[in-house]
Amino acid sequence: ERSYKLREPVLLVGDTGGGKTTICQLLSKYKELRLHILNCHQYTETSDFLGGFFPVRDRSKLVMEYENQIKQLKLSEALGQNIDLSADIGQAEVLIKSIGEILEKYKNDSVIGMAVTPQNIDVLEKIRNTMVMLYQKWRAIFVWQDGPLVEAMRAGNIFLADEISLADDSVLERLNSVLEPGRKLSLAEKGGPVLEEVVAHEKFFVIATMNPGGDYGKKELSPALRNRFTEIWVPPITETGELRSIAFSGLSTSKESNTIDPIINFWEWFNGLQTGRTLTVRDLLSWVSFINVMNESLGPAYAILHGAFLVLLDGLSLGTGLSGRDGKDLREKCFA
Repeated sequence: ERSYKLREPVLLVGDTGGGKTTICQLLSKYKELRLHILNCHQYTETSDFLGGFFPVRDRSKLVMEYENQIKQLKLSEALGQNIDLSADIGQAEVLIKSIGEILEKYKNDSVIGMAVTPQNIDVLEKIRNTMVMLYQKWRAIFVWQDGPLVEAMRAGNIFLADEISLADDSVLERLNSVLEPGRKLSLAEKGGPVLEEVVAHEKFFVIATMNPGGDYGKKELSPALRNRFTEIWVPPITETGELRSIAFSGLSTSKESNTIDPIINFWEWFNGLQTGRTLTVRDLLSWVSFINVMNESLGPAYAILHGAFLVLLDGLSLGTGLSGRDGKDLREKCFA
């Protein structure tokens, strides 16, 4: 909350399934701001953050918008009656030129007739500008689309870079100017005669999450980037009462409440083994969701057992450094 008031970029560091992303979602809901999420990975590119050029789609939508502008033109009192108002966007160039000549005439004349007011001329100019924009988009093959970071900066929303440490350092360097007090971003990738610079809305807020660098397959952020964040440690949820409360909240009905204690007891026993694989809140919720679906057909005991296979036992030797034999021994130990 304090970091948000000061608009200081925040880096949430904690183990997998500790609730880092949920914290961001709750902040977004509390502040009534949209949350733009980018899930980073080793193949994340700069365009995933900033945006890029994409083929023009929904040309029919552009045609409909152009036809609406023609309807507004027919109602305009500043437009002469001797102009062909074709709704064909392919002939827009001729019509736009004619409207421009009329506007130029009004601007050069010192006296405007009683039937045409300055407000009518302003409306006509706005319609012409919209028509120019629609015609240019319709003719283009590719069009620039802002990425989630740029969208959040313009709209004043919250941007979340989830698992930011997985992205390459060369990609993350483009975020440096956004994390500075000026909160600016130059869109050199967009091209054009003038370099566009995006200045963040006053409500814009940046959050990033990452797992500790010692985790399997994880790496640390560069010191230059990390120092631009206010780092907050998110401790794992280990308190039994809190885990039980989370599990109860995930149950669809109270009929399955007798399944919670065996799950929590197994949870505490397994995490105390220090096997390199730790059960998280995410695993707990997956287990409870499976019980919700399968309790009636399998019964409580078998629903708990098959849920254990789903979230843990089937993949014991994957990504933990355990050999197949050690995984088999540990699996048998879990049954004991």
